[in-house]
Amino acid sequence: MKKIITFLFILFVFVFLSFKNDSENKKEFEGLIEYQIGINSNDAKIKKEQESLYGTILKFYYKNGNYSIIYNGSKKVKRVVYSCERNKIFQFDKNNKLIETIDCSEKDEREVIISKTSESNEIICNRKCKNYLEQLEDGEIHSFYFDPEIFINPEHFKNFSLMYGPIKNMKSQYLGYTYTTLNNYTLTYRAINIVETELYDKIFEIN
Repeated sequence: MKKIITFLFILFVFVFLSFKNDSENKKEFEGLIEYQIGINSNDAKIKKEQESLYGTILKFYYKNGNYSIIYNGSKKVKRVVYSCERNKIFQFDKNNKLIETIDCSEKDEREVIISKTSESNEIICNRKCKNYLEQLEDGEIHSFYFDPEIFINPEHFKNFSLMYGPIKNMKSQYLGYTYTTLNNYTLTYRAINIVETELYDKIFEIN
């Protein structure tokens, strides 16, 4: 019996280390992904409000666990930066000099009732995508389309409570995203341009 337990322990360690080494050795994506933003709602007022908030184009810059987002066409948000070291999001609004700070260690108490990855026929930017679906207990749905070749190391986000689940499952930055809200609208992001390139750290500066 002791031999079996020892064998299983060694097997577990081997599998764990193999997974870890694979993540460490795989080249991580660095660069820009540009998304088209879509808002769908039967309520014209809500649609207009959300279009004013999100704009029409989102530019996502990523490097080594940090990201910077530029919203083109948004009348409210200018830029959003996530600092991996601080595990915080910093939001810069257009009409407010104060920087809104969000602690990413705060947990969403809602239970995830569906979490699954599946094959799909979705093609985005000439890349065949898989689908990762997450549904919360209150009915909110997050659907992601991703190409595993655009590798993101989930270790960067292990303390980012809201993002860690999807990134741990995908190990990738999504190319398509649909957020079905409880507020009578659906938000969609769809990649229209992917540029893998070295980025200056200045893009992720807070000040």
